[in-house]
Amino acid sequence: MIDATRSKYMDYDVYEIIENFKKEAPLKNIKLTLENMRGFGVLKPIEKARSQTYDSQQSLTPASVLDILQDGNKRFINNLEANRNLLEQVNDTQQGQFPLAIILSCMDSRTSVELIFDLGLGDVFSARVAGNIINDDMLGSMEYACKVAGSKLIVVLGWGN
Repeated sequence: MIDATRSKYMDYDVYEIIENFKKEAPLKNIKLTLENMRGFGVLKPIEKARSQTYDSQQSLTPASVLDILQDGNKRFINNLEANRNLLEQVNDTQQGQFPLAIILSCMDSRTSVELIFDLGLGDVFSARVAGNIINDDMLGSMEYACKVAGSKLIVVLGWGN
């Protein structure tokens, strides 16, 4: 018996395994009972995350970058993450950086923009300063991110307790 009474969602990999087992069980004389397998979402597989390239960066708009960030935040909220190989990303980004956005956030140690938006190495420029205050230095960094490095979006990230 497989009982999903306490499940809120099912990972797609688990769903595939159960579906395959449903087909194989009768062939092996196994009586399979599935309990409470409806009423929750099956999470789609998350594709392997790739590092940004010049071409992928150029194909984006500010709106599509915002969508990417929002989708990443949904994965973070649901305790999911994209399939990333960080060492591979280090190698992929050796020849250049093509960030999607520059994100200005507070220097609070309890959060990281890469984590809360489920991003990889080289995906964004992260600027941190107490109080999210923009001075000439910070403005220069933001200008560099957009004008030179091609970032498509500026995000000023704030939060409260």
